[in-house]
Formats: sequence, structure tokens, C-alpha cells
Amino acid sequence: MPAVIPANEAARQQELTSFQILDTPPDSSFDNLVALAAEICEAPISTVTFIDSDRQWFKAKLGVESDQTPREQSFCAHAILKPNEFMVVPDAAKDPRFEDNPLVTGEPNIRFYAAAPLVSKGLGLGALCIIDRQPRTLKPFQESALRTLASQAAQLMELHRQRAMAENHRRFLHTVMETLAEGVIVRDSQRRLLAHNTMASVLLGTELKDMVGQTFSMLHFKPVQPDGFPIPTEDLPSYKALATGEPQRNVIFGITRPNKTEIWIESNASVLNDPVHGECAVISFRDVSDRKALEKQIQRDGTTDPLTGLPNRAAFLNYVGKAIAAASRYKHPMSVCVASLDDLKAMVAKHGPHAADSALKHFGTILRATLRHEDSVARLAGDDFVALFPYVDANRALTSLDRFKSTLENAQLRLHDGKEITLTGACGLSDWKPGMSAEDLLDSALKACGEAKAKGRNSVAVAAG
Repeated sequence: MPAVIPANEAARQQELTSFQILDTPPDSSFDNLVALAAEICEAPISTVTFIDSDRQWFKAKLGVESDQTPREQSFCAHAILKPNEFMVVPDAAKDPRFEDNPLVTGEPNIRFYAAAPLVSKGLGLGALCIIDRQPRTLKPFQESALRTLASQAAQLMELHRQRAMAENHRRFLHTVMETLAEGVIVRDSQRRLLAHNTMASVLLGTELKDMVGQTFSMLHFKPVQPDGFPIPTEDLPSYKALATGEPQRNVIFGITRPNKTEIWIESNASVLNDPVHGECAVISFRDVSDRKALEKQIQRDGTTDPLTGLPNRAAFLNYVGKAIAAASRYKHPMSVCVASLDDLKAMVAKHGPHAADSALKHFGTILRATLRHEDSVARLAGDDFVALFPYVDANRALTSLDRFKSTLENAQLRLHDGKEITLTGACGLSDWKPGMSAEDLLDSALKACGEAKAKGRNSVAVAAG
């Protein structure tokens, strides 16, 4: 008769699944156990068996051809019902549980069966068993040996689980790295390349997989500083991170790839203490050539606001157009904020035009300083400034604006006559939506800024829908 399904079957199946051992290839460590069990117990058949939902599956087997049989025919399905007890069936043909079992009435003609359950967290997952075609018993030392071998099998199971978990983690990290739009490189303190993602090869224009284990350095790519001079070795992010133990952020430098093309990259580096390789540098970098080209274009075309030194409206709209193209292609969010200095006309009337100029420069400087490195800031006209938040929607951009408003309020402006004043501003945010042009997005943010001004000083509004 088939074994009953234990009351803890769901938990048992979950624990068995956690080992990730079902349907795995043969393993010599398990094979050696069944061979030793058969030899010690003088039996022609031995298996390491796991009880799945509808079958018994053999991780290791001796004297058995098939890899699995139905659960309802399984002797081991009975063994797991009492996971703390050794199971012996002296003569299956005379045992009411097995006398009509196809494995008894037909091949392999089981008569004798003995098993030590394989247990984890008190749950019977399977058994290490020996089988004979003749009725018999076990000697005490044979039973003891079978229990010991089952304990070793349980240890092998746990080792298999740990290895499977490590491999799952490795695959997870590999998938994450391959999903990134940034290049990622890991090298040790001896400059040996340990790991990389595909984007790193793409950005550097060289096949890095051929260099794993070999010496690797950004010096191979003739790095230069923004002023065009070679970057000192000690200033490269990976070298500096390893030397200081401190993360290096947003370091921009130019490189020359093997095909002689030049690109600008923005790089970060952090130190990772690996148990195998010791101190390693994890380096990430992305292509910022378009931004550098835009900066040069701004300088070349005179698209800079002369008072604040920030890009002007034309430069900003040009950059937003490119950002919209990227957002459309890669389906990432983007938002724009128009920030307007409060009470500029009243300030001019009270303190004069010089005070207004100082206030506008102060306002723009704090806006630029308090936003993220990847955010862009420009002056539109009059008392209006604008900021672009790539990869961030309006709700998340509010965090940056809170930081800006707080800094602005706490940083008093000293005027030419020695007086100190506190500045505030109204902010209007708008999300970019597919189909919106740069002008559409700016108009939406301007409208939201108008709504913020209507609320009163130092207010924020977000464009509807």
C-alpha cells in the first residue's frame, strides 16, 4: 500500500526544494556512499533517494537502472514518515504494506529493505537504503555503518545546497552587472583584472574577457584630465580608492581607445575586501562624451548666462532635447523644475539693482550646488532658473528641492552695504511624458511655478497628471 502523505508535506517539500538537488547530474561523492553501503551490508542494491511530490528520485544508485519510480511504489516514502528511526523490512513479500508492490512482485524483486532517513530540520527528505532480493536481517555494525553513511550523505546535501546558493548569487550578480548601462571592472591590488561586464568592453573598445587574470590599468588608455593634461596615476579613481580606502565619486577624464577614438568617462571606485583576492577596487564608469561635447558647444556658442555663469535657455532646451531622446529610447523617467526667486522687484526697490544681481547669482549657485551631479541647471530669464532631473520623476525630485530650499534659507546673502538678507524661491515641477517636446516640458514646469507663487513665498507645486 502507498505510504500516507505526512502532515508536514508542504514544509518537507519546501525544504527539499531548498537543496536544489533534484534532477542534478551524478556526483561521485554520493556514488561512493552507495557503493560503500552495498559493500558493508553485502547487498546488491543501494540508493540515495529523495521523495518528491509524486516520485522517488535517485541521486545515487547501485544495482538499479531507472532514475526514478512513482512515489506510491516507494519504500523510502515509508521511511520518511519516522525520520528519526531506522527502517528495516525483513521480508517485503510478507509485509502487508509491500506484498502487492510492483517492485516486490516484479523487478527488482525486493525482499529485504533497510534505510536510514535523510533528515533536515526534523523533516524526512529521503533515505540512504540498501535492498536485497532475499529475506534477511542486518548485523548491528551494518546498521551502524548505514546510519553513519546517511549522516555523511546529509552533510553532502548541505554542501550541495551551499554551492547552489553561491552559484545562484554569482548568477544574480552577473545579471545585475550585465543589466547596467555602465561599465564595471573589478581588479585586485596587483592590478589583475578579476571581473567585468559587457558594457565595460563596449565602452573601452576592447575585449576584456581575454585579459581576465592579467594586469589591467586605465593607464593603458592614456587618460587625460579635463584640461587636456595627462592624469597622474595616483589620481585615477581605482588607485586613489585603494590608497585611501575612501570611495571616489564622479571623476571625469578622457581616454583613447585602441581604435584611436576618444571618449570622456565619469568614473567611481570603491574598495571591496574579498576573502580570496584581498583588497580589490570595484570601478564603474559611463560615457559622458555628449555632456562634454555640450559643454564645449556652450562655451563655443556663447550659450552661457553672463551673470550667473550657468547655461542659458537655448543651451538648456538643446540639452533637454537630447535627454528626451534618451528617455524615449530607454524608457526612464525625467522631470524638470522651474525655480523662481521670490520678491525680486521688491528687492530692487529696497536695495537697488546690485542687490538683485547678487541675489540671482547666490540663488543659482545654491541651486547648482545642492542638486545631484547628473542634474543640469540653467537660467531662463529674469528671476527664473530651471533644473533637469534625468532618471528621476517629480516626486523623487522633491527631495532635492527640499535640500535646495533648506540650504537657501540658511545661507544668508550679505549685500554690498553689509546688510544680510534671506532668500526664498517658488518651485514648479513637471514630469516628462512621452510625446512632450522640450518646450512642452518647460511650459508645464513654468505653469506649475506660477501655481507655487500663487500659494505664497517658498512654495512648491507639481504639474497635474
